Order: sequence, then C-alpha cells, then structure tokens
Amino acid sequence: MKTLVVYTTISGKSKAIAEKISAILQADVEKIDDKRNRKGIFGFIRSGYEAKTKKLPPIGVPKKKTSAYDQVVFVCPIWAGTFASPVRTYCTNYCQKMKSVALFVTRGAKENPFAGASADLETLTGKKVKAFGSISASADEQSLTKEITEFTQKLV
Repeated sequence: MKTLVVYTTISGKSKAIAEKISAILQADVEKIDDKRNRKGIFGFIRSGYEAKTKKLPPIGVPKKKTSAYDQVVFVCPIWAGTFASPVRTYCTNYCQKMKSVALFVTRGAKENPFAGASADLETLTGKKVKAFGSISASADEQSLTKEITEFTQKLV
C-alpha cells in the first residue's frame, strides 16, 4: 500500500514520529511548509487562535500529490483541542482526491483528543479516519514505540 506521511511541527516531536511511522510503513514523507513564525509566546497564542477559529494559515505548495497515494497519514500537535492549523490548510487546498486518511497527534494534555481532532479531519477530507494515534509530548520512548506500533498495525 502506497503511503504518504505528512507532518507539521514546531518542537520537532511530530517530525521524529513521522519519520518512525514512515520507516515502519516504508512511506514517503512530506513536511508542511508553514509560513508562520510559531516561536515564543506570540507564536503559541497565534497557533491556538488559528486552531480554535479554524483559520487557514499560509503554507507552501506540497511536492507530493495526495491522490497518488492509497493512504495519507497526518502527524501533528494538538492545538486548542484539534489538529494544528497548517494541516487544515493542507487538507483544504490539496486533499480533494485523497483515498484514505489516518491521524497521529502529540498532545500536552493527559486526555485523549480523539473526538475533536478526528471529527475535524473527517469533515475536512470527507473520509473516515482509518486509524488514530495519540501520545503525550512528555511520553517516554517505550510508550511512544508502543503507540506507534499499535497505530501502524491498523494501516497495513
């Protein structure tokens, strides 16, 4: 199954997860080219505001076409209870012919954000989320490996 892993990150955590998922699934990887400065307190506030109000921040044009893949896996942080706003822009602009979608998120809160994030992604893409994974940003390597393994098993 041909898979594309698409990610956005500020801290680098989502990039590391995307690379691990990609290695397991032998997938292509694409970083969303977020044009906003998200560093510091103002970047944090802007990010939360954009996510909460469903704004579409500017991003660069992707190099890969989602229609060329059997499934697209998004890896990103949770901002204000849903997935990061650059993913919203990416899906709005480039996911019209996507076949299958999955979502793996990092979160600061202990509770699992499955309902809000996956429902938003399903609305945006018109596809049922095939698999959902979630890990606390502070999780240890053993927990992360376990969660990624369980997540990727649902995608093969």
